[in-house]
Amino acid sequence: MAPVHEDLVDVVATRLKQDRANIENVLKLLDGMASVPFIARYRKELTGGLTASAIYDIQEIYDELVQLRTRKKKVVRALKRLDKNSPELEEKIEACEDNLMIEDIYRPFRTKRDPSSLAARGKELGPFAEEALSFDPPADIDAISARAAAELEKVETPEEAFEGIRDILAELFAEDSELRAQVRTYTRAEGKIRSTVRPGKENETSRFQKYYNFSEPISAIPAHRLLAIRRGEKEAYLTMSLDLDFDKVMEIMEKRILLTNDEKHNAFLKSVIRHAAEKLLLPEISGEERAAAKRRADLESIKVFSENLRDMLYTPPAGAVTVIGVDPGSRTGTRIVVIDAEGNNVDTAMLFLNESEEKSEEAVAILKDLVERHNPRFIAVGNGSTSRDSEKALRALLAKLENRPGIVMVNETGISVYVSSAAAKEEFPNLDIASRSAVSIARRVQDPLAEFVKVDPRHIGVGQYQHDVNQTILRKKLSDVVSSCVNMVCADLNKASPQFLSYVSGLTKDLVEAIMEHRRTSTPFGSRARLMEVKGIGPKTFEQCAGFLKVRDGDIPLDKTTVHPESYHIVEKMAVDLGKSLDELMADPSCVETVDPEKYVDEKAGLPTIKHIIDELRNPDADPRGIYQEVHFSDDVTDVTHLKPGMILEGRVSNVTHFGAFIDVGVHHDGLVHISEISNQFVSDPSEVVRVGQVVKVRVLGVEMEGERARVSLSMNLEAPKASRRRGQRGGKKGEGKPRRSRPKQPEKLRTLDDLLNRFGDPRNPRLE
Repeated sequence: MAPVHEDLVDVVATRLKQDRANIENVLKLLDGMASVPFIARYRKELTGGLTASAIYDIQEIYDELVQLRTRKKKVVRALKRLDKNSPELEEKIEACEDNLMIEDIYRPFRTKRDPSSLAARGKELGPFAEEALSFDPPADIDAISARAAAELEKVETPEEAFEGIRDILAELFAEDSELRAQVRTYTRAEGKIRSTVRPGKENETSRFQKYYNFSEPISAIPAHRLLAIRRGEKEAYLTMSLDLDFDKVMEIMEKRILLTNDEKHNAFLKSVIRHAAEKLLLPEISGEERAAAKRRADLESIKVFSENLRDMLYTPPAGAVTVIGVDPGSRTGTRIVVIDAEGNNVDTAMLFLNESEEKSEEAVAILKDLVERHNPRFIAVGNGSTSRDSEKALRALLAKLENRPGIVMVNETGISVYVSSAAAKEEFPNLDIASRSAVSIARRVQDPLAEFVKVDPRHIGVGQYQHDVNQTILRKKLSDVVSSCVNMVCADLNKASPQFLSYVSGLTKDLVEAIMEHRRTSTPFGSRARLMEVKGIGPKTFEQCAGFLKVRDGDIPLDKTTVHPESYHIVEKMAVDLGKSLDELMADPSCVETVDPEKYVDEKAGLPTIKHIIDELRNPDADPRGIYQEVHFSDDVTDVTHLKPGMILEGRVSNVTHFGAFIDVGVHHDGLVHISEISNQFVSDPSEVVRVGQVVKVRVLGVEMEGERARVSLSMNLEAPKASRRRGQRGGKKGEGKPRRSRPKQPEKLRTLDDLLNRFGDPRNPRLE
């Protein structure tokens, strides 16, 4: 980063409503090459305890302001080169709050012009166009056009002169910065996104059918709906446009341009205004506002993706337990592997499930042998297309054994990408793809985060239209999320994969390779201090990364905590004051309850740091991800055809969107809990109630089949509403009416049903992939 601009600090503080001193300290730390995770954890005194997410926001807004300032300076320099600069122009440019305002001011001075206007100027019609604007006396356009045709060699007829003059003036009007600002403001307030079906597609049934004739204000359209329409446009089902009241636009333009009462002159100017609006201004403004709406939708969807990814990465681990991993089988058999408590592949086998009795007996023998020799805690089955069949067959085999490990279903999203990668081949050169997949499935039970970091986060399917949003922004935001999660959990310096280490604060790709080389050629790291032996790691890098790299069973007990080495002397002082050795202090966490944190505050370590140290000493092995929780799918429900309305099932949240949450109940088709069914209270954002990876109970509302596609509707309101015979009851005969769905509690401002459906989407409509 460049040196911190003091005036921009004030702008950031105002936008985020944060203390200015905290903002300034954050920016100075970033300028000093401190990482966001490091600042969030180890410099709380300087930031007022700001979270990593808040620091990322500060960094993003400040960078945008710096880019805006850079663009302003570039435009001013360009105007000076053209000898068009003035104090008034500089003042207007300096007051601009976004790039569009800057470009509106600069537009008339650009070398790139409208082709029609450029051609007219090439015919030397510029002076005649200026004359046509004369108001005192009002210009006679017919006379001016006739004179231009007579005087100019390149103009043959008055009609040609008229069109050229009109094109020059239309460009002049369309480039007026104040007029553009007025039309843009109106467009943002009153414009509507409209989608219509493409000719020839009218009778086709598609997932875009609800948008065949659709309109919604651009200021209110939710991200998922706008991105759905854009995808429909891309797939040639829809035509998307931005609708405006053209008469209102004309009124805005005429109010600024018409300065005479001469009827003939006004008629000419109105024709120019109409031409400017139709050919130049509205297409440009519409394009800009569609792009702006797309950017807003991108950011909103990326935010949802980021939150879901964070929840998935924070899935609680089962920990150091032995796991059998199962890659759901095919005709060539089901590959299974045994992963020990350290994550090492110690055994492999092939099972033939759902085969002949002879094969079944053989599978029982193989499974019995593996269970007896390795004593696994779980059998992990990837949730692929044949997973429930494999699970059912495995349960039948396990029923014949005395020692039966539990069966867990594992989210295998992204595994196919990883197991085919160069990194997977390097890690397991002697294993085939199915075996690598089984290993990753098993490890996702032990430590989901350690496996998920091996996959590009864009391939982890918890997003909403992730392939349609800005990929550069998506990649940056998701990388920040992964980095935040990795550094919150910390890495085992002696065991973490290179992919995991690559997200650790302060470590570059070259440094990770140097650490891996040191691990291969030297003894294990006995302490964090030995990081300084790694080529390229100096004092600054050590400061940034040491607190996020743990050494378990090392020479220094504090190395297994998140206490930073710069604060070890504080713990040592605590131990002396308590009359204990450091080992005794670590072995008896209860003794820190008597420590007065105020006593250890000094000029370098403030109260937040001391409290963090004490919290770590209380529970040095705590995992911020929480306790592992199994999901128990119903043994009798393995296919979507088994679902019946009213069933109560357990499932795991697989995705959260603006309009609801998708739940995996073990039937290969995730069901949708529409936002109106998430709670019996009004919910404006599903993420306030559910998160990805959460185990929940749901009630089946219904199933609709369209070929091989299934739409499963679920509710988290487990008690079905009682049937009613009051007015409005749906159904036919007495006592056979369908119970009306319970309504969510309404906010203070009442909404109609149409408003709710327009805002959140109708759960009866197909899920848009």
